[in-house]
Amino acid sequence: MTSTNLLRPALLLAVLFTLTACQPERMYNDRFYSFGTIIEVSLISSDATTAAQAMQLIQSELQRMHTQWHAWQESELTRLNQQLQQQKWFSTEPELFEMVSISQQYYRSSDGLFDPAIGALIKAWGFHRSEFNEQRKPEAGAIAALQQQQPSMADIERQNTKLRGTNPNLQLDLGGLAKGYGLDKISQQLQQLGISDFILNAGGDVVASGQHGTRSWKVGVRGPEPDKLIATINTNGYEGVFSSGNYERFYDTNDGPVHHLIDPRNAQPASSLIASTVLHANPSLADAAATALLIAGSKDWRRIANQMGVSHALVIEANGKIHLTAAMANRVTLNDHLMSSVTTDKM
Repeated sequence: MTSTNLLRPALLLAVLFTLTACQPERMYNDRFYSFGTIIEVSLISSDATTAAQAMQLIQSELQRMHTQWHAWQESELTRLNQQLQQQKWFSTEPELFEMVSISQQYYRSSDGLFDPAIGALIKAWGFHRSEFNEQRKPEAGAIAALQQQQPSMADIERQNTKLRGTNPNLQLDLGGLAKGYGLDKISQQLQQLGISDFILNAGGDVVASGQHGTRSWKVGVRGPEPDKLIATINTNGYEGVFSSGNYERFYDTNDGPVHHLIDPRNAQPASSLIASTVLHANPSLADAAATALLIAGSKDWRRIANQMGVSHALVIEANGKIHLTAAMANRVTLNDHLMSSVTTDKM
């Protein structure tokens, strides 16, 4: 009798362990507004509590990042800009320090085409606001004056954990890096929670990990026509798919539309390409490179892709012609009606 009673707790624990271990995995989905766009999340977990914790983490982290890295409302970033303009050594928040370091790396590898230090130019063109109504283009003289000041990421010095600006006109706008960097940081936290299969979609910019059941996650690539996909990409392992387009943030004027992707070489909105998409295992690089390739234009995008370590890229010219790198051609499925417009480029 005594030995039977002693066995019962062990048997009960074994049964509970078996029941817990056999809980089926299921898909959890959520959708909310943050970072200035619609965020769509799908993740796979066998534990509802962990899934709920993950969803809360994603939403709170994105809101925190959006608040701290805001380019024109009071934030950690606007305070950083004020300190850079004082041209004295100072310490800043660790994530912003890391973003500055990464931005300088991509600034160099893109020949200066990815340059978050042109925030004053972006503001002058009217993009430091949430609503876009019809307006006039900025005066040419004002843009020329800003261009002459020539602030760039090269005007920031780093020493251990401290920064110093060397140009009083420095004004960072991290919009070309923030989604990639932020989604990558959140992905690391999800993996620490034990969630390895998920997809984060921030207005068409995507980070995916693992699989959707027995298949890869499928990412849609948008084109210039609203709500129409031009292609799909099946992800492999952990990857980011990031796009830039002149149709994403723009306003209309009597002289035509003006978009937010400003070319540091001439202080004007980039013109020869209308869209770019980059696939890469490093979401921060994918985000920055998508911007750099579009600004590079039809003549230079291949060279810049090579320099930045990008092998999977798609770009669209103003005339509708689509160019794919050979590596991207093996990963992307284009809509049939676009096939006649496609060229596969050697890198």
